[in-house]
Amino acid sequence: MRAPATVLLLSQLPPPYGGLTVHTARLRSMLEERGWRVVMASPPPPRLPLPRRFRRTLLLWDQLRFLCTLPWLPGVLVHDHVSAYVMGVRSPASIGLQLALLLMLRVRRGPWVLSCGNGLLPGQLADAPAWLRRAVRALYRGVDFAIAKNQPILDAFEELGLGDRSRVVGTFLEPARSEPAAPLPAEVERFLAAHPKSVVTAGFRFEPLY
Repeated sequence: MRAPATVLLLSQLPPPYGGLTVHTARLRSMLEERGWRVVMASPPPPRLPLPRRFRRTLLLWDQLRFLCTLPWLPGVLVHDHVSAYVMGVRSPASIGLQLALLLMLRVRRGPWVLSCGNGLLPGQLADAPAWLRRAVRALYRGVDFAIAKNQPILDAFEELGLGDRSRVVGTFLEPARSEPAAPLPAEVERFLAAHPKSVVTAGFRFEPLY
């Protein structure tokens, strides 16, 4: 029996629970359902509760070590769901690390699939300095295929030189079968009572293209 092909998924899993992490968890699950072996590569989080100056130093060390291992991690292709956030960072150190991430992805062998659901990307791209847009555009020449959640993100991809390799994909699809209604767990009810302005959303799932 042939071993399953491996995809390197560059993103973050819960916790914390948010749009990107929940999306990634569902993406991994569906890739595995389709027969892929998924290897996760997640940028390291800050080490808490160390003092801030030590935390920043250790985080920088962890990030540099992560970047150095990225080209050698297994995967016949890499699915990159985080690098499009480069336009949202502002500090020189953060920009440098993000560009280093793109460089490490560029030197990897095999296809590079980029996906982005960051609705802030068009505005972030417009606010980014021209030199940063040029640098990202040059590094994104290594992207083989780009998936945009909507047309504004696709337009941003066009500006980054990805127009001929990108398309809009209906990223979030309704579940194939609806689940029967059930009462909310008691802890959720207590949370909503204490936070009356909270919004509860239903879960959707991601259908990968491969």
